[in-house]
Amino acid sequence: MANEFWKDSPFGENSIFHPSWEEKKKKEKIDNKENVNMLIVLDASGKNQFDDTKNNIWLIHHCISLAEFVGISSIIKKYSFKNLCLVHHGNVYSDVTLKNENKINFGVERMRQMDKIITAVGNVPFAEQNEGFFKLLQERSLTFYKEGYHINELKAFCCLKGLIQNINSEGNYFSIACDEADDPKLLEKLSNYSSNSIKLFANSNYTVIKRNYDYAGIKNYGSILNSFLTNSKNWLDESGWKYFDKSQNKIIISKKDLWIYSKHKSKIFDLISRKKQLTTEQVNKENYAQTYFSKGFEVQYKKKYGESAYFNYIKTIESKFPEFKQ
Repeated sequence: MANEFWKDSPFGENSIFHPSWEEKKKKEKIDNKENVNMLIVLDASGKNQFDDTKNNIWLIHHCISLAEFVGISSIIKKYSFKNLCLVHHGNVYSDVTLKNENKINFGVERMRQMDKIITAVGNVPFAEQNEGFFKLLQERSLTFYKEGYHINELKAFCCLKGLIQNINSEGNYFSIACDEADDPKLLEKLSNYSSNSIKLFANSNYTVIKRNYDYAGIKNYGSILNSFLTNSKNWLDESGWKYFDKSQNKIIISKKDLWIYSKHKSKIFDLISRKKQLTTEQVNKENYAQTYFSKGFEVQYKKKYGESAYFNYIKTIESKFPEFKQ
């Protein structure tokens, strides 16, 4: 009877007087988050490179640990992710310079154990998690394991899950770290934390997570964006970057290196075929890209050689690599 009333009502279902109005407005508030490409960097030493990069693709956030629950939850509350890039060291979810008691380190087996603890306490949506919930997890961990888990480790794990859950369908998760693809279960495990059709990437080689170039007397510039992410000496596993495709429910071995853009009209990344030694063309492209997209290089070059010289230098690069102009 109530439904029939509202069906025939002149106010209709969109009226503020309709019983579902409050529920609809809450849903709209959740759904209307800003869609961004999010890059989170955990190393303090790695932050400067992203400040140096000319970038119109990525929203950059630096934190020293994924255990910074307030900061991570505020990001997830405000944004949803077209793509998520996490720059860190393999299986380490904090700045590696932190003291041992503050470092966050877990792999697949540790994730399984923490999942058991969460299941025992009761799954709580990320938006409803709080300090009380984390204390319950810590207390329950003592019943599973003699020493239990540090509360920061549990926070970081929940934040990692929350971040992956926040990636939109058809989006990507790039784990910019070393050798994580060596564990075939890692990407599959992380994929379980998303209900959307996404791809999750990891490297089977060492990943360079910080660049520092020196050219023509200009120093301290560069970024892992607009660059091959494994250098030649560390290209030991020809599997290259692997990704778990949720739509196919399987791991894809690309046998390619990953190149992530900072400026492009249509592309976020490319998987690029390579050998252990890059070709001359590939070396040149990487070196020129590093100067082309660097704010610091521009400032230093203009100071050293003048604005017209910098303008001519940029035009020369664009004639060789017109795709940089996008």
